[in-house]
Amino acid sequence: MIHYLSLGEFAERVDIAFDTMKKYRKEGRLPGEDGEVGRNRGWLPETADYWLEHRVGAGARTDLYDYTDPDRLPEAETTCVHYLSLGEFAERANISVNTMKGYRKDGRLPSEDGEVGRNRGWLPETADEWITALAR
Repeated sequence: MIHYLSLGEFAERVDIAFDTMKKYRKEGRLPGEDGEVGRNRGWLPETADYWLEHRVGAGARTDLYDYTDPDRLPEAETTCVHYLSLGEFAERANISVNTMKGYRKDGRLPSEDGEVGRNRGWLPETADEWITALAR
């Protein structure tokens, strides 16, 4: 399973206050998220490390830095992979969320493919394979 850092985990990893990171996100000063589970978005640890090494440092004229420049991060780090939340998986399978929760508890769902913080999810292909197998 691929783990993406939540905003709080990102802040902790780069040793910046969470509120400062929220401000940076709002101002567009963070790299694009690498993955999302439902509405929860996150970054790969390598993205956080790269950002820390290449960010404009404290005391610099940040008003002169173009945070929208697509060349500021490698291309691979600007694509966001979407994972289905349990609710999205249930909707896709046309099964109630409560039934899906039972399936998860019983171990009848496939293993999750990714997580943002503690929110886990499945790639659409994984969900589709499971739904097809269920229909047989």
